[in-house]
Amino acid sequence: MLWEQSTFLNTPATVQDSQPLTLGAFEKHAKCVEVSQKKAEEEAAVWTSWGTTKAYAVTTGGWRMALGYKTTGAMRVITYNCLPDTVDPRGPKGK
Repeated sequence: MLWEQSTFLNTPATVQDSQPLTLGAFEKHAKCVEVSQKKAEEEAAVWTSWGTTKAYAVTTGGWRMALGYKTTGAMRVITYNCLPDTVDPRGPKGK
């Protein structure tokens, strides 16, 4: 499963996290990784096109990320992660 989560780091030092969202399921892990890298690159390209944001697509520790830095000092991070369908990053469901 491909998961996406956004984090906004505003100034002064406020953090807003979104809930992880599923973006799709893939038969092969390699396909999920390929799609997640493409999504990170596309998101970084959109942010860069705004002109007020420097953006990068980064891979680290198996995670693909789009990092955007605004001229105001704010930062946005979108993380893409491929997890087995038995893992839910939102945590356990209540009973």
